[in-house]
Amino acid sequence: MAYCIRLSKCIVSAIAATASASIVAQPTQADPAVTDWIYGQHADIVTGVMTPGASLMSTNALPLSELRKHEKRNAYLGVRRTPEQSMEATFSVDGNSSAPKAGACDPVACSLKVRFGTSAPQTFIAVQHPNANFHYVIKDARTFWDVAAKSTGPIEVQYQDLSNRTFEFQFMTKKPLQPNKLQKR
Repeated sequence: MAYCIRLSKCIVSAIAATASASIVAQPTQADPAVTDWIYGQHADIVTGVMTPGASLMSTNALPLSELRKHEKRNAYLGVRRTPEQSMEATFSVDGNSSAPKAGACDPVACSLKVRFGTSAPQTFIAVQHPNANFHYVIKDARTFWDVAAKSTGPIEVQYQDLSNRTFEFQFMTKKPLQPNKLQKR
């Protein structure tokens, strides 16, 4: 992942799988830094050009394969300015070559249901980045940015993988996204 920040102090917990094949992890006791957007300069996946961005790491981790329950993966929400200064929003999941398709979303039209706080879930369509597995670019970045800039508290992202299993990752932020921190310097 180009600009997702991984924190080594996160403690992962066991999952709870329901009869409807929905997979939701119990909350972890994450590092306090995970509860806010983390701002910084990040290398563009393709060009390597440094651009301003921010990311949130999920407060839960999930096994994306029944056979490899010990391999837990976190998810990340990211926003950034591209080298051309347009807005980008992404959703990504820790990838692993030992189970490359486990937990993978449709690469052409991944449907993400995102709930900001207590609002009704919004559907965002995302496409897989051509140079990174498990990294999805959200098509309506402006709406994502606008809602994230007004939201505090929990953010839930739900999607179905290619096997029709539903995954839900939770994020938490004490402060809304601050787009002014994402200006080119």
